[in-house]
Amino acid sequence: MAAIEIVIPYYKGGDYIAETLTSVCQQSDEDWLCTIIDDASPDDHTVHNLVADIQDPRIRYLRHETNLGISSTFQHGLSCARTKWVTLLGQDDRLLPNYVDVINRATTHENLDTTMIQPGVRVIGPDGQPASPLADKVKSLLRLRPGVHYGEWLAISLLLGDWLYFPSIAWKVSAATKHGFAADLGMTMDLDHILSQIAEGNRLLVVDDLCFEYRRHSASESSQAVHDYRFCEERDLHSMWAQKYGQRGWRLAALASRCRPSSRLHRLQHDLVSFIPRGLLNGQASATTSHDVRQRELVVRSHHPAGGSTKQSNARMALKGVVRRESH
Repeated sequence: MAAIEIVIPYYKGGDYIAETLTSVCQQSDEDWLCTIIDDASPDDHTVHNLVADIQDPRIRYLRHETNLGISSTFQHGLSCARTKWVTLLGQDDRLLPNYVDVINRATTHENLDTTMIQPGVRVIGPDGQPASPLADKVKSLLRLRPGVHYGEWLAISLLLGDWLYFPSIAWKVSAATKHGFAADLGMTMDLDHILSQIAEGNRLLVVDDLCFEYRRHSASESSQAVHDYRFCEERDLHSMWAQKYGQRGWRLAALASRCRPSSRLHRLQHDLVSFIPRGLLNGQASATTSHDVRQRELVVRSHHPAGGSTKQSNARMALKGVVRRESH
């Protein structure tokens, strides 16, 4: 039985899905399975035909009859996994040939009792070449040393600045399924899931082996609405976890969650850059990822609880306008 399953949630990702699937097929360790979950994408023939052409029995294609949203697609990926470990790979990211080998070797350390594995990551741009946006330079500074991390100190580290690369993480299916992904969150559901696992006492293994390529794209002109939504959701999420960790007695983690310095600095940087004429930036706008874009589109479709701040409501309305414009 294969040790890990690569699950690829798919929605309008035709530009890069061939690269992504090719990177899966080129693994030096052939002990893997792959499932593509098409969330009712209008270009379903693209990925369906691609899978048919590859003709690899380890790869299967599943399609939702209606669009369920990113959280439900993640949940489906966990529930249909045929292995003990799973990776929720971005539809435009790439595995390096040693990814499965690195994860398989890491999962043999059962005595470490880890439920999450963060391998080494290289950031690439739309052209597939190495890139180094400011956000990723900060991530590299915040990243914890190789080894097993858990408890309040791991929570503090991520609350000060989320240095993980979600699509690259290998998850123990049993633990990930237990905590799931919050349907009422959009761009922060990944951090919320990880903080939930940490609160449960689960452990993260960090390894330095470079085996994953995480693609970033130049932000579009509509990024203001996206950023407004993200910052509002980050504020609410950190407020919630400050309360939860405070009740748990993790006072420093609660303080870090209330301070959220990385989120505040990111907002400040974005606001400052927005005042600079685009021509002066030489085309080097702030970066975003397909994960961000996918989250942005699916947030509009997802259910949000009643209430919330006026600013957050306005951001959601602006975000809907952005998606309508970009869908034409």
